[in-house]
Amino acid sequence: MTYRSYLVRKNSSSSYLLNIKIPRDLREYFGRNQFKISLKNGIHSQSLLFAKVLYLEVQSIFSSIRMGTISKITVKQVKDILKDKIERTLNHSKHIVVDTNTFIESEVKDKIEEINGDERILRTQLEQNYDGVLEHIEKEIARIIKSKDLTIDSKSLEFKELRKQFLELRLIRSKWKKELLEDSGKSVNDFRNEIYKKFNIEEEKLTPVIENYAPEPTQPYLVEKEDKPSQIDVSPKLSEMKEEFIGERLLSGFSPKSTRELESTIDDLIEIIGDIPILKVTPNNARDFKKIISSLPKYRNQSPRYRGLTIKQILSLDGVEGQEPKNINKLIYRVRVFFKWLKNNYSEYVPQNHFDGLSIQEKKFDKPRDIFTNKELHKIFDTTPFLNNTIRNPHRRNKLASYFVPIIAIHTGMRLEEICQLRLEDVYKEGTVDIIRVTISKETKLKTVTSQRIVPIHENLKRVGFLEYCNYMKKQKKERVFWDLTKSRDGYGRNIGRYFMEYLRKVGVYEFQSKVFHSLRHSFITNLLQNGVREEVVNGLCGHKQKTMSTTIYFKGGFPSDLLYEEGISKLNFEGINFGKLKIDWKKLIG
Repeated sequence: MTYRSYLVRKNSSSSYLLNIKIPRDLREYFGRNQFKISLKNGIHSQSLLFAKVLYLEVQSIFSSIRMGTISKITVKQVKDILKDKIERTLNHSKHIVVDTNTFIESEVKDKIEEINGDERILRTQLEQNYDGVLEHIEKEIARIIKSKDLTIDSKSLEFKELRKQFLELRLIRSKWKKELLEDSGKSVNDFRNEIYKKFNIEEEKLTPVIENYAPEPTQPYLVEKEDKPSQIDVSPKLSEMKEEFIGERLLSGFSPKSTRELESTIDDLIEIIGDIPILKVTPNNARDFKKIISSLPKYRNQSPRYRGLTIKQILSLDGVEGQEPKNINKLIYRVRVFFKWLKNNYSEYVPQNHFDGLSIQEKKFDKPRDIFTNKELHKIFDTTPFLNNTIRNPHRRNKLASYFVPIIAIHTGMRLEEICQLRLEDVYKEGTVDIIRVTISKETKLKTVTSQRIVPIHENLKRVGFLEYCNYMKKQKKERVFWDLTKSRDGYGRNIGRYFMEYLRKVGVYEFQSKVFHSLRHSFITNLLQNGVREEVVNGLCGHKQKTMSTTIYFKGGFPSDLLYEEGISKLNFEGINFGKLKIDWKKLIG
């Protein structure tokens, strides 16, 4: 029997699958006759090697089952897993209350609004990516099952019920947090009893204490006691917790990019201090991480000199420049976020976050340096250089995107990725006002929940033909405004950001980490404020969190589009710049 005959795939462009037939004597155990494993590879020769390794591994598992060395999960063990999850969920809810200043009403309301926002994201995920949500929950359950040396059929009713209950706990956690913050009168024990009843879990009864005044037998010195697993033995390792943490972040709607960055930094932590039990992490480990991460070069994975080397190998090289304080603090912050989550969810192992307060002092600047002056905006949107760099540049890919995106940014304050991922269905008329809707969906990601908003379309955007372009693309049955931009690891806007950076250098405006694409957003905000637009209207247009109680607590629906136009966008005025001169015949550029 060859491995080749087990390799299958749907079409010539898909990955190979390893088709495994389950022996007859084990089919009742698995509840099926065969299963397939994706090899995540479309190269036949490589897939053949992977198949051989996997085939032997699967045969070993079959042998273990026959010998009885792999145990199946029992109903009691399922209940125990559920109880543990309930306790961690309750513990997490308690930490939210303890970490909030409940003596100040506005802070309680802010925290409740934040919880509501997280809940909205999760429910949106459930509506639009239910399979993805289940996948993350299944990974968490699989890690727990593995740590207990158990097995469970993922197709079984027990597994599906456990998965559903984990999801329900995730949803009910928001309710518990809010009731604790609002001091509803319910105790943590009330919540526990309520969920035990819902999940049909019997509460363990305490064994009554019988008084016995006879002295306990004295244990002789250095006599070996019965071996019992210590707390360190049962403490999960950093790598195990990383998987659960990353899965939960994705489940909660955090961006894949920021989550990947967190995962990468946690991997660095594990490489530096070792894959130790989370209980054994000490303040010394935290200080070692800070010291070593400070000595590593920035963007080391992108440099041919350092790529593929371990941290130890890099530090042994000569002439290695460490990182700037700003970047060091960013890396420490990522680990701090991870340990905050550990403290909230596994306080029995991590009662203290050793990365709190661990940072390097940064040089402070008295004023922001990332706003384009009116003179600089004149240079940027000067007709000849701007058009030569975008639609007339024979080497420029995505000509229309590189042309439209900066003009949209300066007239809407939208972030680069918000513009580049924009869907055509989100450009429409609301009443008498043409608007752009910035929203979270299955295809679109935002920085925060409060980033969701509507932005009326400025007359200058209409003058350069943006609305006509969108209407034409709708007729062509396109889904995104800039349909020719491809999604990379960091989203749709990476190349456009690079193009714009090159252009700023050409016109003599670029300043390192100061005058960049994002400066268009800051220039938009500054222009509105300078022209007398109320701060709460500016916040509404930019997706910033409102600061006054009337707008945060009592005004939930957002400002109407006509008010945002009349009191906001219509007052935007870049003196002396004639954007109408930038108008082009965009149809000539559409293939």
